[in-house]
Amino acid sequence: MRPADERLAASPDLDRWALTRLQAAEVAVVGVGMLGGAAALHLALLGVKLVLIDAGTVEDVNLGNQMLPATGLGEPKSVVRARQIAELNPECRARAIARRIEDIGLAALRGAGLLVSGLDGRAGRTRVNEIASLLGIPWVDMAVDGSGRSLRGTITCYDPRRPDSPCYLCSYGARDLGAIFAEGRPTGCPSWRRRAPRVTPPTLQASAFGGVIAGFAALFSTQILLDRADRLVGRQLVVTASDEPRVRVITRTRAADCAGPHSDAVPLAFSAATTIADLVRSASLDLGASPTAIVFHGRTLVRDLLCARCDGRRPLVRLADACTEDDLRCGCGAEMAPVALTDRLTDEALAAVASWEEIGLPAADVVTVTASERRGRYVVNEGRIP
Repeated sequence: MRPADERLAASPDLDRWALTRLQAAEVAVVGVGMLGGAAALHLALLGVKLVLIDAGTVEDVNLGNQMLPATGLGEPKSVVRARQIAELNPECRARAIARRIEDIGLAALRGAGLLVSGLDGRAGRTRVNEIASLLGIPWVDMAVDGSGRSLRGTITCYDPRRPDSPCYLCSYGARDLGAIFAEGRPTGCPSWRRRAPRVTPPTLQASAFGGVIAGFAALFSTQILLDRADRLVGRQLVVTASDEPRVRVITRTRAADCAGPHSDAVPLAFSAATTIADLVRSASLDLGASPTAIVFHGRTLVRDLLCARCDGRRPLVRLADACTEDDLRCGCGAEMAPVALTDRLTDEALAAVASWEEIGLPAADVVTVTASERRGRYVVNEGRIP
């Protein structure tokens, strides 16, 4: 044990057994800016293995409150943070994924014992909530008032393994889901393919307060990893440092009519099928009936293309985000448009022989197969996770 670990083992709530267990755990930190980055640094000092997920790059405006080095300007935040952690604790393994959480497979993080979110918006948190619910992984969410109006932050603990635990969406009604999906998107009607990126306003908050919230989140994370979190799950810690500083706890309850994924639990199975047709054949044996649909979670599929100039039609089954210029260019030179956009394949499309890679599905993604009144949920495309 390192001299540093000897000192840590004498700290409150830690000992040799606790450190050994923490150093065997893996935590996925989603968003590694001011909040997620600080939490990751705290966990790295304990030797926790980390997966760092962030699609952003280091910009000048990040240097004032995200504790990122100026030498990393222009590089992916996740890569810079992983390098920073390696310098801080060479024995801590940190893997960088420079992508949005929405763009990686739903089961890609199944090796993690905990998810920690330092995201800015509700849409990304909704995706983390779905991943946690599908995989049965607890997660900790951090948030601060980034408007510049107050020093207020929250830390909330969720655990989908517990039947009484609320999920992130339990505090929202079904009508809120559309607003969450549209959050941060500019008004207007962008192209089906060239979707306008989400616009996140800058976080107007000093790193010191962000560090307070991240510190609490890191402490709660260790308690969850050590199975000592019975009194944390379903609780939200609210920290206010303006005017009269105070800390209070809010109990969150599970909503009976929640639109979240915990109300629709289907066990995960693993499929070695490389094509849609292979999955259909194996799922028919599992479910005792011929599948009628394959549903893709949070993905939009293009079904065939049509040219408005010459009425030419091209068969295609591919994720909208994976369509290339060659896919869309008609022989007459015009750009083709989808005949249909959908989140599922039905009827004759189930007989397609396209592989998951040809469709553009991320590695280790999850699909739901329906057959009569039965459903099966499968992890597919077990390729190399980025």
